[in-house]
Amino acid sequence: MKRLLSAFLAAVMALTLSATAGASQEYTIDDAVAILRYEAGLITLSAPDLARYDVNKDGRVDINDALVILQIEAGIRNPNGSYIPVMNSSGNYVAESYDDIFELVNSNRERILGDRIVTVITEANAADFAPIVPPSSGGGVASDAPASAPAAESGNNANTADDFSDTNNQVEGVQEGDIIKTDGKKIYLASTRTNNVNVISADNGEMQRVALLEKEDARPVELLLYNEDLIVVWNRTIRTNININTGSYSYNRLYFQDETIVEVYDVNGRFNRPISSYVQDGSYVSSRMIDNNIYLITNYLPNMFSHFDLEDYRDYVPVYSANGSKRSVAPDSIVIPENPDSIRYTVISGLDVNKTDMLVSIKASLESTNIIYSSPENIYITSRVYETVDNWNWNWEEYTVINKFSIDKGRIEYIAATKLRGNVRNQFYLDEYKGTLRVVTQVWGRGENVRWGSFGGSLYTLDRNLRTLAEIHGIGGDEEVQSVRFAGEIGYVVTFMLTDPLFSFDLSDPSNPKVLDELKIPGFSRYMHRWSDDLLLGVGVDADEVTGRRTGLKLSMFDIADNENLAERHVYIISSDNNQSGWFSSIAEREHRAVIVSPEKNIIAFPYYYEMYNPDSRTEPNQ
Repeated sequence: MKRLLSAFLAAVMALTLSATAGASQEYTIDDAVAILRYEAGLITLSAPDLARYDVNKDGRVDINDALVILQIEAGIRNPNGSYIPVMNSSGNYVAESYDDIFELVNSNRERILGDRIVTVITEANAADFAPIVPPSSGGGVASDAPASAPAAESGNNANTADDFSDTNNQVEGVQEGDIIKTDGKKIYLASTRTNNVNVISADNGEMQRVALLEKEDARPVELLLYNEDLIVVWNRTIRTNININTGSYSYNRLYFQDETIVEVYDVNGRFNRPISSYVQDGSYVSSRMIDNNIYLITNYLPNMFSHFDLEDYRDYVPVYSANGSKRSVAPDSIVIPENPDSIRYTVISGLDVNKTDMLVSIKASLESTNIIYSSPENIYITSRVYETVDNWNWNWEEYTVINKFSIDKGRIEYIAATKLRGNVRNQFYLDEYKGTLRVVTQVWGRGENVRWGSFGGSLYTLDRNLRTLAEIHGIGGDEEVQSVRFAGEIGYVVTFMLTDPLFSFDLSDPSNPKVLDELKIPGFSRYMHRWSDDLLLGVGVDADEVTGRRTGLKLSMFDIADNENLAERHVYIISSDNNQSGWFSSIAEREHRAVIVSPEKNIIAFPYYYEMYNPDSRTEPNQ
């Protein structure tokens, strides 16, 4: 052990000293050396030194504290331990004051409104707003409340001994919300049609509703489970009646704004009221849960039809309510993108369900998001931007901006951003492996003799600071990317025009990715799932090899034992037995949580339907 620590210390010191000679911080390399010698049992430390060297504030002094000090010396972290954001190709930066934000948001608001004059007639729910409490430092986070009795740490399910299914999560250990959850004892079902949550007992296979959760003017969007806690995410729409005068005419209209509510219920209680709750501006985008921490993401649009007052932050900055006190996100917690032309925000908060006051930290970015990917250590949010190449020919290119935030026990830190050409279509187009982010984009555009079309897919590998390590373009030629799946050091990409090429990539060296094989078969997979080390499941569409016309649903089991020699071993096709005009479709093509895959039970389950045009009607389909 002593030799291992000594070797580690020597290597890290050599690397750090060569990169950061002359660095001056609160801590020095000598402090890191002392911690490592203490960890190896070579020295003892006094109580004041133990308190000082507990950099992570976790009640102990170990090698992790030494690592933080070395990262401070290397310029990766600030003296307070937070990561220093990396401003690379995207040009993003962190706001310094509300003045910066007001100037950007208000100018964009005036540009969007033009000469229109807007008058607010009635402002619904205005009485709900208490005076804004000045934000505290460190991201406007409310003071810590006493923690309730912590639940036992045993993963997402309350009773792991029982045999029941879980949500089809993309990343192991990162729970995704869903409209239906079960803990093996009860079934929890969120309905957006009836705007309530049904709690159904499933003891001994007999189902009986034991509770019905409802919230005024709100609809449930997703559910999460942690030990004995049910977490319900609600979306509420606030309506404002406004009058718009264009100069030549005027009209009244309703303006809609959303807020997202998180409530925690004890599954063993009566469900008559939540244990704790939290409210955040914006419409719900997604969430992730790691142990007892929820990361909530919303898109927020300020009321652009109201007058913005510099001193009233809630006019133009997202507001959150923690423990009944409404506050605005602090300016140093808001990321400003390069050339911001919107007034929309992405808001991301870290919550702890074991606390009455759940909020741990909150950040925002002055751009909306549509795709979320999370590893256990980082969350990546993406947004689309369009850049004009040739105004005369109406030629533009689509890019994806990726913002990276580190996450740890509810704490969120902004790390870096980048911009890649193409469109990230869903969360499976991103994957983090051993610190490297792998991204696939679909590229559209114009070219020689091409009015508008696909330029295939692009594969990028990015380092921890989102700097590009390598890239491969033109995957599939002029075909369109249909699905992506990463599995350790291998990546799989499906493209389609008339047939389905399944590509395999060797990503073992992030700086030198290589194409291993290309398998062409009829149809294409819209979703891929690792069945075993040697098999990859594809769920998608069967198609005519000549015309590319969709003929049914198709399940493929690919042999990936040799990624340089891919093969389709088994096929199951769902198609019509007659010549009637119609098609089979499934939500599983676009929603992975609608799929249940259990290799242990040899089960694949997903819903599908057949839609046929009624010959007696030109518009009404039969299902």
